[in-house]
Amino acid sequence: MTFTDTAVREIIEKLQDHYHTFYGNQFIRYYLLDSRIPRSIWLDIETLLDSEREFDGLKDVYERILSFTSFVSDIKNTILPKMMEDSRSRLQKMSPDSRILFKMTLSNLNENIRIFKEIIGELLSNVKRVDAATHTEGKAVYARLSYVSEIDEKLRL
Repeated sequence: MTFTDTAVREIIEKLQDHYHTFYGNQFIRYYLLDSRIPRSIWLDIETLLDSEREFDGLKDVYERILSFTSFVSDIKNTILPKMMEDSRSRLQKMSPDSRILFKMTLSNLNENIRIFKEIIGELLSNVKRVDAATHTEGKAVYARLSYVSEIDEKLRL
């Protein structure tokens, strides 16, 4: 299935833009590539952000959203603390320009996490809207998936 709903497509594009900007940061990329984020999550992110990819139904979309939410949680709970822990020793070894960029990266990380959560929440809300409109009489896919509440919970953290 592909999304013909323009709001969903635009939100996916917004998520894609933010992700590529975020991942394009050399310091963040270093920590992400050094992380223990499972390969399956990386593949799910790639699938969700691929505008040409067709999904195997709405359940597939919700699974990809769950993976992206887990990715953001890993950034907040593992990568951010690791960067903060390493900052003192790393800053001492950096050139003045790199030091400034690293400090900016650290100071913007919480805001980047907030933006990811906001976009993912918007995406989830719009996918649910499409789901409910497609499946009338209370048979929406999200109502049958227990992990959709996990997504909501992770977005609140």
